Formats: sequence, C-alpha cells, structure tokens
Amino acid sequence: MVMHPSPKPLNLTRIRTVWILGAGFFGQRALAATHAHLRNLSERPLVVDRAPQRLEGLDAEVLCAEAVTWLAAHLGKPEGPLGGEDHLIIPALPLHVVAEWLRLRHNVHGGWECPPVPHALLEALPNPYHFPSVGGLYNSIASWRCPEDCPVPVSHCTHTGAPRDPDLYDALGQLRLRGWQTLVIHSRQVAPGVGGYTARQLWDTFEAARSAQKPIIVATVCRCHGVLDLLSPCA
Repeated sequence: MVMHPSPKPLNLTRIRTVWILGAGFFGQRALAATHAHLRNLSERPLVVDRAPQRLEGLDAEVLCAEAVTWLAAHLGKPEGPLGGEDHLIIPALPLHVVAEWLRLRHNVHGGWECPPVPHALLEALPNPYHFPSVGGLYNSIASWRCPEDCPVPVSHCTHTGAPRDPDLYDALGQLRLRGWQTLVIHSRQVAPGVGGYTARQLWDTFEAARSAQKPIIVATVCRCHGVLDLLSPCA
C-alpha cells in the first residue's frame, strides 16, 4: 500500500526553517540552493555534520554531531513549530535517512531488524542496486547517469526526451509484495538536483510504520530515483 497520495510540488514560499543533514558536496549544494530559492525563512539554515572541517566557513548555522541521531532527538512534534509542513529536511548523507531515523525512533517500541531482501522485490524494481555492506536497496527508472542539475520536468526525461510514465513514486506506491507493507515518502524538489521532505512527511511515515501489521518496505523516492530499506519487528 502507498502511505498517502502523491503530494503536490513543494511550496517554497511556505518553508520557514531548513535542516541540511551532511556538509559534503551534496550538502553544500543544498545550502546554495536554499539561499537561492527559499526566500521566506525565519532563521538561517542549519547544517549538521560529524566532521567539523566540513562545517568551516559555511553561510549557515552549523552543528557538529551525528546527523540522524541528532535528528531523532530534536525533530519537533507534528503539532509544534519544527514538526510541520513549513519545516524542511534535506538529506545529504550516504545512507537512507528516513530508515535510520525510523530505527532510532522505533527502538523505544521494541526495535526493528533488517530482514533479507526478497528476490521478488528485486524482480519488481526497475534497475535495482543492492549494497549489503552499507544497507539500502537503490533503484532508478534510468539506466544511465542523470545530469546533476536535472529540473525533473513532469512529462518527459531530459536525457532521452521520452515520456516518463509512471513516475517512480507512483510505481512504488502500487507495489504489492505478499507479506509486506510499503511506505513511500516523496522527496520533493527544492532546486535542480536538490530535494527534501518536510517534518510532517516524516511524522506521517513514523505513524504509519508504528501501526503497520506487517514488516515494512520504506522507500524515499523522487520521480526517477529511490532508496528502500526493509524493516521487521525484532522477535
């Protein structure tokens, strides 16, 4: 099952606060996009990274910490100022932030373990890439390297010019795998090559995961690319 209908494009004028997780190449790219496209922030963007040298000289508030652990401890509740649709989180780390955040949040409820990837899931995904050493199952509707500044037009692929149908978000939302429940969080575009999700989306995912009656496949996807993790309640 899909967790909720495909959300509308991100309304950049409504974003008031931004947390960027990671200060490497993609984190700094995200920071530049934030300054260029988010004009109604109530405070400076916050960049969190565990390496202090990557935080030096950034035009932002900075915090040296393990980003996902810090996120789990400090993300505001849905009803609060840092828990809603006006608080944007931009993941820029070499891991699946949503899945790691869910593991940390769910530990108070008994914890989750990572089961083996079913062969049926690999067969159902377009162009899957599995990296057991770091976790995560990556997939893409593209079998080529996409340009970093792709604007993700609605109707067609900028690389091939061909129609893109369906979007990966919708394709994964229609995924049916016996014995599993699928939760999909849509990474929405801030600028070409930069995407994120709101705190409200994270909390919606958490509530759906907490009430799931089956092991879950949690996926973070944009129109073309995605990362999935499998989570099952600890015995």
